[in-house]
Amino acid sequence: MIIREGESFLVGPLSDGTFLPTKVMTIQRYRVPRRMVRAGQAATLNIPHIEGSRLRKGMVLVSSTSNPKACVEFIAEIYLSMHHTNTPIRKGFETTVQIENIRQTALIIDMDKEELYADKSATVTFRFRNRCEYVLEGSQLIFRSSNQTKGSGRVIKVLSQQQQNSTTI
Repeated sequence: MIIREGESFLVGPLSDGTFLPTKVMTIQRYRVPRRMVRAGQAATLNIPHIEGSRLRKGMVLVSSTSNPKACVEFIAEIYLSMHHTNTPIRKGFETTVQIENIRQTALIIDMDKEELYADKSATVTFRFRNRCEYVLEGSQLIFRSSNQTKGSGRVIKVLSQQQQNSTTI
């Protein structure tokens, strides 16, 4: 993806799951004005008409022709690499999930097993605790809970609002 001055994009998701249309007015890289930047480069973008309080870490800038969907729930295949407690992981387990630019607490609301122990895999449904996020299928994830639990995985399905009301694995 290339971002150029004057191009229109969508920024979000906001707390209600929507994306706002915006236009990139100016671009700076290392305090030097630029006409464009590529995906993966660090840059400062001037996007007018959006209050700073509405912006937060984890938001994305996507093409204005795309139809981005925010999600609260997603299904992932996970591998539990470390779990230093006597109790296994079950439905209701809360952990910090990191997916690309997202870092948020999530709850395991469904599992394909009753219990999950270290060095085992499972398919689980996560629900973000605080707000919706922009998650893509196939994204890698890691999760951790204090210094006792660590694991990794891959998002296999992002649930839309309609699917979230009737989720079973």
